[in-house]
Amino acid sequence: MLAVAVVGGILSGIAQWMILPRLKMKGLWILASAIGSVLGVFVTLGSINIFYQFPESVLALMMGATMGAMIGLGQWLVLRQWVRGAYLWAVAVIINWALIWINIADCAGSTDFWGCIPIWRVYGGYLIMSAGTGAAIAFLLTRAIHVTRL
Repeated sequence: MLAVAVVGGILSGIAQWMILPRLKMKGLWILASAIGSVLGVFVTLGSINIFYQFPESVLALMMGATMGAMIGLGQWLVLRQWVRGAYLWAVAVIINWALIWINIADCAGSTDFWGCIPIWRVYGGYLIMSAGTGAAIAFLLTRAIHVTRL
């Protein structure tokens, strides 16, 4: 499970990094994405007993928002040094993660959650989320504080 989080965090960090060519934060961004993913897994699993009392769709929404909050927080810590209004990024990440997890709600109540989801669906979800948050990055780049020439 941690391997999926680390690989997924690195993949989404790299996908987002590809549209951050003007900012000098590429390495920090990928690191923040990977660490945020791992923290998200720990926090989500740590609060699973609280979440299980809700219907599966709400469970998935809450788990996704929790994952998104951990990843968004890590990335916000990097982004706030470079972009005005970086808090909007964290909000976008939380919303995108919640929506992605609703997509896998059919497995949310499973006792074998990760065994229930085909691996292509997990990584596909990461890539879809990365594309969705790309629009938020593009908007925030128009508000960049420290920009370098290509």
